[in-house]
Amino acid sequence: MKRYQLSEKNPKFIKIVQTAEQLFMRFGIRRVTVEEICRKASVSKMTFYKHFPNKIELSKYVIGKIFSEALEKFEKITAEQIPFTEKINRIIRLKMEYVESYSEEFISDWLGNYPELKEFFAQKNEESLKWTMNFFKKAQERGEIRDDIRVEFLNYMLNKLLELSKDERSREIFPNYAYFVQQLLNLFFYGIIPR
Repeated sequence: MKRYQLSEKNPKFIKIVQTAEQLFMRFGIRRVTVEEICRKASVSKMTFYKHFPNKIELSKYVIGKIFSEALEKFEKITAEQIPFTEKINRIIRLKMEYVESYSEEFISDWLGNYPELKEFFAQKNEESLKWTMNFFKKAQERGEIRDDIRVEFLNYMLNKLLELSKDERSREIFPNYAYFVQQLLNLFFYGIIPR
């Protein structure tokens, strides 16, 4: 995203990014064309290519932007002086807001059905897991997570559970990805005993 810092104040750049984000969220990355983005953003293809070399790079920018904005919101929640369980509840609600705003097509592309973006998605996932690991470590230092549980194990298990979203069977069990994530997070953070 650093390479786009100069463009980020350009109104046409902003319009391209906003339009692409709306289209990607609704139809997925694969279905949306550069021509469609340009038409909806009211910019020429020349203007598009002035800012982005191709749709893949625009996709990376949009996903990076979504990721950065979400991370900023998560960090605000974790900085609040509220009980750990309330932080978890707010993080889950925020995560669900993001997931529910994505179309199934976008989620399929995000989960790796788009080979050109696979490495980028893996990198963003790794960044997310590092943030989660740090969050767990700090919570454990404050006594909010049992000290007999290794934080690395928590992170490993959360990652393994999230990998289930790529499994066809899990996609058959749940009506949509948002419901799957909700169930997964509830199980991971609250277990099976009534709250």
